[in-house]
Amino acid sequence: MTTFNAHDIAKAAKTAFQEAQLIPSSERVVALNEIRKSLEAHKAEIIRANEEDLREADVEVKAGKMSATLLKRLDLNRGDKWDSMLQGILDVAALPDPTGNVSYASELDDDLELYRVACPIGVLLVIFEARPEVVVNIASLAIKSGNAAILKGGKESNRTTTLLAKAISAGLLKTAIPELYIQAIQTRAEVSSLLELDQYIDLVIPRGSNSLVRNIQNNTRIPVMGHADGLCSVFVDEHADVTKAVRVVLDSKIDYPAACNASETLILHESVVYTIWPTVAKALLKANVKLLCDSVSLDALKQLSPKPSNFETLVSPSTPSSYDTEHLDLILSVIVLPSIQSAIQFINSHSSHHTDSIVTESDVAASTFCRGVDSAGTYVNASTRFADGFRYGFGTEVGISTGRIHARGPVGLDGLVTYKYMMKSKAPLGHIVGEFGTGKKQYKHKPLSAATVPFLDVLCTMYRDVKVTQALLDNLVGALRGLPILVLVTTAGSGAAIFLERPLVPGVTEGCEVSEETTIFLLRAVVLVVGNSSTSSSLMTSGTIAAFGRLPRLVLAIATSSSFVSSVSASDTGVLPLARVVRARGFFATPLEDESVSDSSPRVRPPTAVLQKLSAWIDVVARVSA
Repeated sequence: MTTFNAHDIAKAAKTAFQEAQLIPSSERVVALNEIRKSLEAHKAEIIRANEEDLREADVEVKAGKMSATLLKRLDLNRGDKWDSMLQGILDVAALPDPTGNVSYASELDDDLELYRVACPIGVLLVIFEARPEVVVNIASLAIKSGNAAILKGGKESNRTTTLLAKAISAGLLKTAIPELYIQAIQTRAEVSSLLELDQYIDLVIPRGSNSLVRNIQNNTRIPVMGHADGLCSVFVDEHADVTKAVRVVLDSKIDYPAACNASETLILHESVVYTIWPTVAKALLKANVKLLCDSVSLDALKQLSPKPSNFETLVSPSTPSSYDTEHLDLILSVIVLPSIQSAIQFINSHSSHHTDSIVTESDVAASTFCRGVDSAGTYVNASTRFADGFRYGFGTEVGISTGRIHARGPVGLDGLVTYKYMMKSKAPLGHIVGEFGTGKKQYKHKPLSAATVPFLDVLCTMYRDVKVTQALLDNLVGALRGLPILVLVTTAGSGAAIFLERPLVPGVTEGCEVSEETTIFLLRAVVLVVGNSSTSSSLMTSGTIAAFGRLPRLVLAIATSSSFVSSVSASDTGVLPLARVVRARGFFATPLEDESVSDSSPRVRPPTAVLQKLSAWIDVVARVSA
């Protein structure tokens, strides 16, 4: 990837996205399982790379150039993080397909139907700091939702993210999903350039510090989805239960202090200062949480007898900035307020609108809090740490959005799809707008019940049953004579996949007999054409164009030169040029620059990577045809 510039990366991502739209959604699940296997197979080297990143980061921490919090987030082998990362892939794979679902369907007129259908957003640019497992989380969600992704981790985790991305690519290579569907970049310069490419990139998702998010928001025309800070709070209401208060406050702070959903502020109703607060404070101090207290909460703690042994070192007065600070550590700002209304006002003024919780036994207070607090998550008697895509049942998350448009809170699969409108007329003459209006036809706008778009299902069925006749094959063979080609065919009867290498040069026997039962198509077989710029013109006979055009879809072409596809122009016959047929039918071409291949070569053998990709298509054939 280092040989590509930002434009190449973005364009490749957009191309991969467009090509993948014609691949069955079931293949995305296969891809996720292959990625999981690939990561497990490469675990040892990934962990070694992570240890190297940790050693360098530790030097930075000791030099005061990096926070200890960032170092903790970097460790991929901490606790069950690795296993959770792999389980997250399986969880995402098991979720329902978020694409293709109909959210609105209407019959506008007799035989004129309109559908609003969920579809992928496109190409995602995801920028994050420190946490290398985010590479896998994002890749899983992107693949399952049908989006391509470009990922940029922090420089402190370069070794780890590079190997994670390579393992993901190795997994994709065994499937029908394009290898460049998920790409990783390493430098800030690449990010800056990518932020200008709104013609290729559809959504930017930053995960990290306030400064990171703000900088991205201010330097791109591309829509940005994310949150700048995780200023979460817990409010202990006057009707709170002391046991619940201790459990919720403690877990919200100490479960993982460096997380964006850890609480940073504790708000106390004035009536609990001398009842519940001392018990909560003792539990926090026992967990070595530093308390930054306002005057009222501090006075209450000074009356503790006996005082905890760490009281003098962990309890201190707060400052106004304490309540606007994301500590990301065992530090908690504490303030006392006179009412639930003042607590709501305080949260809306000081929080980042991420997640806030109330501890109360009052349904009225719970309702007031949840309706009044303007945050992505409002909880009752529950830890703020529940604000997480995995815990919500999303499998994992691409991030947490504190915005108000499109997606809010933990963003899972549903947040990575948009929709398009599909319309079909079944009338003999089609439909035109000029037939409607005053004194003309009126729109029916009759609701339809539909979970999916009917004519899309029909299309898949048609593709599955297409046959290619001997005449069509003869036409193709004749047009391609003189070119080395590799053909993969499967016969409808046996379901077996066979590689047939046929050096179709004059005087050489083709070496195989193709019956009328032979099927060449996405779900049955692959045609692989190897050529270069000097031979591409011979493909442009009218017979060849017609033959290619009659195939429902070609799957893969490998050329020794990029001009194989790009140099094709319209023929004198008026038939669609091959390049347009290619784009219209989901065909994708991959140039392989190989100086060892000459025009006179009787046979060109594709590299191992190509054979692996073809093998993946054989698997597609077997799965769909079963």
